[in-house]
Amino acid sequence: MFFKLDNLSRKRGLLVVLVALVALAVAGTTVAYASMTKSVTLSVDGESQQVTALGGTVGDLLDAEGIEIRDHDQVAPGLDDEITEGTKISVRYARQLALSVDGDEQTYWVTATTVDGALQQIGRAFTGAALSVSRGAGIDRGGLALEVATPTMRLVSLQRQSDETRTLGTTPPLLLLGRNTLLGIGRVGS
Repeated sequence: MFFKLDNLSRKRGLLVVLVALVALAVAGTTVAYASMTKSVTLSVDGESQQVTALGGTVGDLLDAEGIEIRDHDQVAPGLDDEITEGTKISVRYARQLALSVDGDEQTYWVTATTVDGALQQIGRAFTGAALSVSRGAGIDRGGLALEVATPTMRLVSLQRQSDETRTLGTTPPLLLLGRNTLLGIGRVGS
């Protein structure tokens, strides 16, 4: 049924009812939208931000935020968990750590963002060892190759023909411990 505007203005009661219905529809839509949106805290590698979610799951929110999750990444709560008001979501990206210790190589997946944190995660402190990068160095999502040279002690006995003292300019340095004994610090086999 179509009405002309002059007919509507004559029927004030009908106009009031139509305006009230439109206002009610707008208010209902606003209330429904507000009840569907939820305030969520999203932490990605320790950096937190407040985001608004339109319901759904953790995976839906991460997709909406453009956050790609790979196999070794850690997400809590799980991707299929429903979002509620105040949900706290944590995403820790995995990084590949290619570790070479005195030539022996092994690969680990860690979520730490620094070398020191990664070594703590894998339970290897390497106290006193020489590392190819600083312990405070960052590890980006592309990973890191880390070389570690652990200190070793070697005793070397020399047969001397004379009492003449000479300085040895070797790498690693050798320390004279007596007349015929040297202490070397370095890698086994070097």
